[in-house]
Formats: sequence, C-alpha cells, structure tokens
Amino acid sequence: MILLEKYKENIIGVFLVIVIFGIIYYLVTLLIEGILRILPPLLSSDITPFVPDIDKGLGAIIAGVGGYLVTREITRLMERTIFSDKRFSSIELLIRIFLYGVVIAIVLVALGINLEGALIGGAVGGVVIGLAVQNVASNVLSGLLATSGRAIYKGQNVILVSWIWSPPIVGKVEKVGGLYTDVRTPSGNIVKIPNSAFLGNTVFTSIDSESSLTYSTTLSVNADVRAEDLIKLAKKYIEDGISKYKAYVNVYFTSKNGAQNVFTVVIKFNDIDNFNEILNHINLSFDKAYWDLKK
Repeated sequence: MILLEKYKENIIGVFLVIVIFGIIYYLVTLLIEGILRILPPLLSSDITPFVPDIDKGLGAIIAGVGGYLVTREITRLMERTIFSDKRFSSIELLIRIFLYGVVIAIVLVALGINLEGALIGGAVGGVVIGLAVQNVASNVLSGLLATSGRAIYKGQNVILVSWIWSPPIVGKVEKVGGLYTDVRTPSGNIVKIPNSAFLGNTVFTSIDSESSLTYSTTLSVNADVRAEDLIKLAKKYIEDGISKYKAYVNVYFTSKNGAQNVFTVVIKFNDIDNFNEILNHINLSFDKAYWDLKK
C-alpha cells in the first residue's frame, strides 16, 4: 500500500497514456469519417478504398508511440522499485526487451499482419531478418551476458579498457540498456558504449571497494633525484591538496626504466566527480616535488 502511494504518479501516468492515445485514435477515426462525408462523391469514392489502410497505419503509429511511452514509464518505475538493487540489472534488461517486443507485436497486429502465419511461414524471412539485425542481436546478447556475469552493472564505478577506444574510459555506469551502456565520466559527459564492444574486446576493472573508490596510476620521473626523497616530498604536497576531497594516497617506487624511476600511486577517494581534480593535483605535486629537489 505504501509502495502504491509512493509511486502512484507513475502508475497513473501509465494509465493516462493508454487512455489518451485511445481517445486520440477514436477522434482521428471520427475525423476521417467526417471528412469523407463532406467530400464530393467522386473524390470520396476514390479515397474510400484506402480508408482501411489509413486506419491501420494510424492505429499502428498510435500503438507504437503509446506503447513506447508506456514501456518507458514502466521501466522507470521498475528502476525505482523492484530493480533498484543493482544485482537485478540483467533481469531488468530482459524485461525491458520483452516489453519492447510486445510493443512491436502490437504494432504488427495493428497493421493487420497475422503473427501466427508469419511465424509458421517465416523461415526464409527469418534468415533475412536475422542477417539484417545481427548487430542489434549482438548488442542485446552482449549486454545480457555482461550484466548477468556481473562484469558491469548500474551504479558501478569502473575502468573500461579496450583496443576499440583510447584512452581507457573511467566513470560511473548510469544505465545498461538493450543496445548501449551509458557511462558518466568525471567530466560529466555521458559516453554511450555499444554492448557488442564488451565481449572479448573490453577489460572491466571495478574501482569500487568496501568504503571508498580505489584507483592506481603510474608516473615516470627522471632518476636524477633520490626516489625516497621524491616520494616523501610529493606525498606531502599531494596530501595538502586532496584532503578537502576526503582522499588519501599511497606512493610506491615500483621499477626503474633506464634513466627514469617509475612510481605507482594508489588513490582512495569517495566521489568519482572529484577524480580529475585529484589526478591533476597528484601530477602537479610530483612535478613540483621534482623541481624543488633539483634546486
């Protein structure tokens, strides 16, 4: 009862869309009939044979648009209630695909297409359609496998590394759809990634940990200053600047590459939106520490 009260606006919205589009269809049908009555008999007789097709076309358009709006409202309601838990993201995706499939079936019926006959006699057509929509099917299947395998899910903070794009995408997963996954970067941009890019092409690294986000990066610095002194001074500069973000770092001297020392910086922070500022400050702190030691 409390749940119904909380989301009654969404539920009412679904029924309103159905009622409004039903009324629109009825009024348009009456309008067509009225136009035919006032037209000259000769012109009316020319148009009358096409009225059933016009009626079917209008019905299909109204069913398609109305069905899309209803499905969108239902999926939004599910996201806020039943599937607010990220563990159910793959089930949510399946239901979303099913609902859109129902809408497509309703549109076909509105156009007068016999679905049973199409299914029975559609072997050749099915092959043709299958070839035509193989990319769509690949996206849908990839999305299902990625979410069901918990490689990616809504609300996850993640690094996506792939040969398809460069550099790696760092951000928060906003939505895993049937065809695309939306990732919001620290800059606030929404990157739409085709789901087909996931399977076999992408390495997923979750930066979520129990109480914070964890990200590691490497920095190369000329080896003409002592590594121990550089770590000590750079860490001091870093901590002075990132404390306002409730973040902290650990710095390690991990390797030596010719005339350069390579350091690994492990960052613990709370908000992905602060990622760019934190990374910028770390780079500037190492640069400042290096030149201070060079003096």
